[in-house]
Amino acid sequence: MERKLFRPEDFTRFQGSLVKLQTFTPVNKNRQWQGRLTRFSDGVLTIDLSAVKQKGKAKKAVTESTVDIALANVEKANLVAEI
Repeated sequence: MERKLFRPEDFTRFQGSLVKLQTFTPVNKNRQWQGRLTRFSDGVLTIDLSAVKQKGKAKKAVTESTVDIALANVEKANLVAEI
């Protein structure tokens, strides 16, 4: 259910889905993000953070409702099961 996302085609295919990802380097002082993948273009993921209640450091790091993360900075990414 929590499918791993590897290739750019995976991110294009699952736009609109909930994702959980970890980055190599911090983005807005945080390495772990969870939200809805709203857009993927030109190697940049746009994650809607308001789709999921943020926990831990991510809660403090959220100053905007979206975050842009370069695909080259993504260490691992998974779909989040929506039941």
